Amino acid sequence: MRSVTTAHPILIRDTLMLLLLVAVMPFPASLLGRYGGEPISLAVYGGVNALATATIILMRWDVERLHLSTGPPSTEDVWDNRWQSWLYLIVFILCIPSGYIIGSNGPYVLRLLAVPNRQAWSTRLRRRLHRQIDQR
Repeated sequence: MRSVTTAHPILIRDTLMLLLLVAVMPFPASLLGRYGGEPISLAVYGGVNALATATIILMRWDVERLHLSTGPPSTEDVWDNRWQSWLYLIVFILCIPSGYIIGSNGPYVLRLLAVPNRQAWSTRLRRRLHRQIDQR
């Protein structure tokens, strides 16, 4: 959103939807904290987070489609952010049935969120090392 310079009704709609979902987040988080062993708590938590992540993906797509940003970011950063967002979405969608299938161990599926973070971290580290080698 740093590069967005123009407001558009579609972007405002996306932003309001995301703000609504962020405002609702404490409820599913408290459900998961209080009733972590119940399948419905993980399903509600995963559902709200999946909707929020899908809204972020939609917002990014709308910014690119409507040409609302100043300049094109590097293609590597765009690819990493897209990849990470889609992996988050997949993990949150997996949370919904996993509470029913795995039972009280369902919240452990949330540990899969470490995979996109680790992938992004290793990619940034690799790029930084390549830049340092290229500068020499």
